[in-house]
Amino acid sequence: LGLAHSGLSQFDQTIGYYKSALEIAQKTYGTLDNLDVANILVNLGATYSNLSNFNEASSYYIRALSIYDKINREKRLNHYVAGALANLALNYKNIGQFDQAVKHYNSALLM
Repeated sequence: LGLAHSGLSQFDQTIGYYKSALEIAQKTYGTLDNLDVANILVNLGATYSNLSNFNEASSYYIRALSIYDKINREKRLNHYVAGALANLALNYKNIGQFDQAVKHYNSALLM
């Protein structure tokens, strides 16, 4: 539902659905350290980015990257990590932090 509302540019509803999905995932898995949660966090980051709230978006991308890092040791999730790094780099570019943007784009390319 979050993705559908995002497609309709109904971002406040999108955020509500993604936050509900986080709660459900925590109850289901008993932890927030799993791939589904990280993907939800990336989607929240993208939604906040669509609202031009780049600082909030970056915080969600950073949380997702932390989870990807924890679970990437067991599984090959480089494409997820690269996507999150590229999104984070774009946010840094949008707020004028070009050094950080270049750093994260380069990290994404190394995936």
